[in-house]
Amino acid sequence: MNFVERNAFKGFGQPVLLGRRLTVYSVVFYASVRESIKDFLEEFDVSMAELKSAISYCKNR
Repeated sequence: MNFVERNAFKGFGQPVLLGRRLTVYSVVFYASVRESIKDFLEEFDVSMAELKSAISYCKNR
């Protein structure tokens, strides 16, 4: 399932996680600099499926 949306009223038109204001680029960046993915997922309340969708979005851009 795709968890990424573009909405002019969220994230200044940048791609965000579906139903949130958390940008795809923020998700990918913060996941990459954390010591563990598990800590990132818990801290930001993001599911593994949402993270994979964000990474996939970036890879396809």
